[in-house]
Amino acid sequence: SPKSLKRTQEAFENMLSAASQGQGVHPKLGQILKRTFDQVEKVGGDIGKEKRRQTMPR
Repeated sequence: SPKSLKRTQEAFENMLSAASQGQGVHPKLGQILKRTFDQVEKVGGDIGKEKRRQTMPR
């Protein structure tokens, strides 16, 4: 739903903001963020591959 997507976007922006801080984050939070971002990159990469596959002419 649009409301759920908005909350997810806000949470993701908060995570990116925390990860971008000059002084860094607590090591445990850093580990959690790394695992989360690795998973997001994997899913996003899979979606990107599928989109490219669908748009490639045969």
